[in-house]
Amino acid sequence: MSTAAVNAQPQKGSFTSRYGNGQDDAFGKNEWGDDTCKALRDAGFKIVRFGPVGMLYVGQVNSQNVPHGQGYLFQPGGERHEGLFESGRAHGAGAYFANGKEWKGTWDHNKRIGTFNMTCPKGVKWTEKYSIEGKRTSRVKDRVEVPNPDWKEGAVDDEGNELPKTVKHLVEGDEPAVQCWQCNQFGRIRNNHAWSCRSHKGSWAYAKDYKGDGEAPGVWSCCGSENRDEHGCAFQECNFRN
Repeated sequence: MSTAAVNAQPQKGSFTSRYGNGQDDAFGKNEWGDDTCKALRDAGFKIVRFGPVGMLYVGQVNSQNVPHGQGYLFQPGGERHEGLFESGRAHGAGAYFANGKEWKGTWDHNKRIGTFNMTCPKGVKWTEKYSIEGKRTSRVKDRVEVPNPDWKEGAVDDEGNELPKTVKHLVEGDEPAVQCWQCNQFGRIRNNHAWSCRSHKGSWAYAKDYKGDGEAPGVWSCCGSENRDEHGCAFQECNFRN
């Protein structure tokens, strides 16, 4: 069955069937050890593919096998949502990562609500606020008040205005995002973990005996997927470039 057909409806699979149970799989390597597989199974984690090619959820599900509880949602463009889900939607505390940008806050059925801490790829920190409808209402750079070194009793500026006792400065920036050698996404070392990187372990091979029109079909050597746009079959920590 092609990957496109699989993605038309949810495809469930336990971590035992997907990653093995400590033994080498059909491709010669087991991605997870015994302890990891057991911990994930005990937590009720499953893998669900749905929607566009490349959409994949790893985490806890409800009786209908849709995201419900703690989990990780990987989108087709490489974006990742980590946090709480309810009946298939982001709901509760979470973090969203998109090619070096990150947002941390609270979602209400896929809508950002209230205050979010946002960091841009260069490391500049922002505070964003969202309405109950999920629309952004404000966005300002984070600043901190510090004592004014020029202040003294009765001091005034060139226009005769009294100098303030404190001044605001931009908060110290975060580390800039760097690129992963494996998945080509941008991220930060402090957010790196065993689920950060999704990539193929093998290579894409075209069918050599294809004689039809258009591009020849092919297959990923690692997982057998017949869709070249599939973003990856294995999870690991990112290998960031210097």
